[in-house]
Amino acid sequence: MNSEKHITTNLNAFELLRRDLCVSSLDNTFENFQQTQGTEKALEIMRTFTATFKPPMVLIYGGLGSGKTYLLEAAAIELREKGLFARVIKFERILAALRAGMKDRTTPDYETVLDNYCQAKILLIDDYGMGMKGTEWAVSIFETIIDHRYHESLPTVVTTNIELTELPARVYSRFMDKDRAAIVLNKGKDYRQRQ
Repeated sequence: MNSEKHITTNLNAFELLRRDLCVSSLDNTFENFQQTQGTEKALEIMRTFTATFKPPMVLIYGGLGSGKTYLLEAAAIELREKGLFARVIKFERILAALRAGMKDRTTPDYETVLDNYCQAKILLIDDYGMGMKGTEWAVSIFETIIDHRYHESLPTVVTTNIELTELPARVYSRFMDKDRAAIVLNKGKDYRQRQ
């Protein structure tokens, strides 16, 4: 009976960690990544990022299902193993938190929420552009976060499946700074269609 309780407690701890990191599975590690043609550079840059934070800013773009989110989750897990906390956050969730901060007095206010994303020690943003439909407000939030993090050289990774030409010019310019940033095209095919 005690061993059964211990297993349940451990499972709960693993589930809490999974939820805290906002990853779909704690098995989504670099070691378990099923590398395919076209994913080599993205895997390499993410391993380097988690080891050295050089460059401190990384943008990974590519088609749907090409492994971008998996690599972001692997980074969060790898960083956690090194004692560093970084949660994978969908960009749309950032916008939702900011909207809530404008409306609901029981949540942190708008400025506090925005400052938390600007100042986070490590920020892993997934799926920039999903569901945005190019609203000016959403673009300005993204510009504000990236501009601040660029000037402070704070470790930041962004994934997107939009084309580079669709990125806000201010954001694109900062990611083009080869001393502080890297842009990587993940050319992998859709993993979901291969399963």
